[in-house]
Amino acid sequence: MARHESDREDLFAELQTYVPRWEFRVPPEPGLVTVGLRDDGRMAIYFSQDPCFHFDAEQRLLRAFVGGEIYRTQGNFLARLQRRRSSRETELVRTDLREQDLIVFLESIASRLAHLAGKLSGGNVKIIREIGSSPEWLAELLTRLTGMTEKIQLAPAYPTRRR
Repeated sequence: MARHESDREDLFAELQTYVPRWEFRVPPEPGLVTVGLRDDGRMAIYFSQDPCFHFDAEQRLLRAFVGGEIYRTQGNFLARLQRRRSSRETELVRTDLREQDLIVFLESIASRLAHLAGKLSGGNVKIIREIGSSPEWLAELLTRLTGMTEKIQLAPAYPTRRR
């Protein structure tokens, strides 16, 4: 694992396996919102560098990066992975979210996505860059976002590396 994370210079370029993808200016977001869809149905949404959310083909949350912390689905709960650094190593310390914390976390994601969906449906976004886009794909994106604004579901447990 890298000792220090750095800001990504170009999220839009980094999402090269996501086609279509868009980079939006969405008031009042301070930075750009980058959204990509993959041919297998997965979706990634970055609100600038932080937060970002990754969803499976059924729009269930796979993982997130919020407030500098990593969250990963465990199926019916989320694990928060916090980086603890020493002069010699970086360790990921796992804490499973309590049920109430999970509810609040998922509601905050749904609220953020509802805001994005509302801005998209009202035409209140400016497309900065796009690849592979069409009116049909934008409509698909809006349909997906709208379907997620009531309640975010968790994807099955995220596969982890085995030693």
